[in-house]
Amino acid sequence: MLIRLAEHQGRLHVHSPYSKAFTTRARKLNGLWSPETKTWHFSLDKEQQVRRTLKDVYGWDEHATPELCTVQLTVTPETILNKHTLTIAGATILSRVRRNYSVWLGDNVRIISGNFPEAAGSPQYPLIMGVGAQPVVIHVQKFPVDAVSTIPPRFNPIVVTAPPNIDIAALRAERERLTHRISEIDKKIASAVHPTIQTEAA
Repeated sequence: MLIRLAEHQGRLHVHSPYSKAFTTRARKLNGLWSPETKTWHFSLDKEQQVRRTLKDVYGWDEHATPELCTVQLTVTPETILNKHTLTIAGATILSRVRRNYSVWLGDNVRIISGNFPEAAGSPQYPLIMGVGAQPVVIHVQKFPVDAVSTIPPRFNPIVVTAPPNIDIAALRAERERLTHRISEIDKKIASAVHPTIQTEAA
C-alpha cells in the first residue's frame, strides 16, 4: 500500500490508494482531486487533520514502521454486497472486471479454502460472487495491524499471525549468559556437596 504525503507549491499533496472513506473525508477537508497527478491537494493548515485521516482510514503513520500481520477474511455474497471490487483500508483485495473474467487477487492475498465462481453478475454489472455462491476464506498478508479495526465485522476478520517482536540476537545472548551461569552454579553445588560425601564416607 503506497501512500505519499508532501508539500508542493504551498499545498499539501497526498497520493494514496482509492478509498471511498478517504474520499468522503478528504472532501470535508476541502481537498481537491487532481486527475492529472492522481493526488489530493489540501491547504497546509489541514496537515494534522489529513494525517489523522490517513491513519484512521489506512492505518498509515509516516513516522512509524507499521506492524504487519496476516488477516483471515470469510467472503460470501452477503459480505460482498453485490460489488465487483472489494477494497479494505485503501487496498484492493478482490476484483472482477468482466463477468466471465477470473477474480483478481490483490497483492499478498491468498485463497485458503473454497473458490470464486468462474463467472458472476451480468455483462454490464460483474460481481465477485453471486447469490448462492459458497464462502471463500482468504488470507491477506502484510496487513497493517492498526488497520485491522477498519475491516467490517461481516467478514469475520481473524488475525492469524501477528508480529512476534522478538529480538533473536538478544535471546541467544541471554541464553549464553544463562548457560554460563548454570555451569557456575553446578560447579558450586558440586564443590559444596563433595566434602559432605567424603565426611559421611569417613
